[in-house]
Amino acid sequence: MLINQPEKNCPLCRQQATFLFLRDYTDQGKNFSLYECDVCGGQFWQPYKNPGADWYINQDKFNVKDGLKSRSIHAYHKYFIKSQAENLKNAYALDLGCGTGEFLAELEKRGANVYGTDIDSSAIEIARASHNLKNITALPINLFFQSEKLPPLDFVTVFEVFEHVDDAWSVLSESKKFLKSGGKLVMSVPTRERIFANVADWDYPYHHLSRWDEKAIRYHLTLAGYENVQVDYINKFHQLYELFLEIIAAKLKFNKAAGMKKIANQSGEAAARAKVSLKIIIIRIIYKTGRFLGVVFTPYFLAAIFFPIALIFYPRSGIMYIVAVKK
Repeated sequence: MLINQPEKNCPLCRQQATFLFLRDYTDQGKNFSLYECDVCGGQFWQPYKNPGADWYINQDKFNVKDGLKSRSIHAYHKYFIKSQAENLKNAYALDLGCGTGEFLAELEKRGANVYGTDIDSSAIEIARASHNLKNITALPINLFFQSEKLPPLDFVTVFEVFEHVDDAWSVLSESKKFLKSGGKLVMSVPTRERIFANVADWDYPYHHLSRWDEKAIRYHLTLAGYENVQVDYINKFHQLYELFLEIIAAKLKFNKAAGMKKIANQSGEAAARAKVSLKIIIIRIIYKTGRFLGVVFTPYFLAAIFFPIALIFYPRSGIMYIVAVKK
């Protein structure tokens, strides 16, 4: 059923097009429809509108921030650092959607001059407190480009962000303005050609607003004036693991295990004074056993089973790691 119909111009490439309807989706009382543009090949959810900073801070269940702690760098971060290791010293790098700043901190350790922005002000606070990063801002990407003055950049990185924005074209075109000649735009985007592409909740609105394959990404980058576009597929096994973990978490209602975890981890003065009861010991054992089976063993086991299938029948599974050069 066509719940929402797009305008005449594609919101991704901004060209007049016709659109193939793919599916409908409803979340938090809001209806969305997924379309594919016949010109650029990009897929977008209609309405194609980012929910804003408040939603990411308070409602996005995938935006996990453990207190005031930075997270570990991801596979795409490591891939970038390894591939660009010789080019980072004294380089100027901007990370769009920098989150809690762990990636920028790693670049700074390697001698880069780093800049960043994120729509989530709480993530920026963590980045400042954890890494003492100076040149980071809590702004949406479009406002950041309008308000910030930057030196000519060697790198603009956009990791797992492009599918969240509601103006994909501006991300590419504005990034290009700040890059040096020969500077690189480096991105990562979930590929819609992966195995179980329509299963993961994180690939639906409000979380993700668009879906991409290699052909669509290449079209947009070429149209925006980039050259030497390279696309690799990484993180194939881990994405399967995360998918099965998400399914198991929903089935077993891990959120309801919070009370058990609290009991299992009893601490403080009261716990120190009290004699540990048999009940608490049993709960600790059940919790730790259940966590191992649900969080570690079962999703890894299922991922190991389906990984060979993905390699054979879905070779473009995982995440697209994209590098494009400014002419």
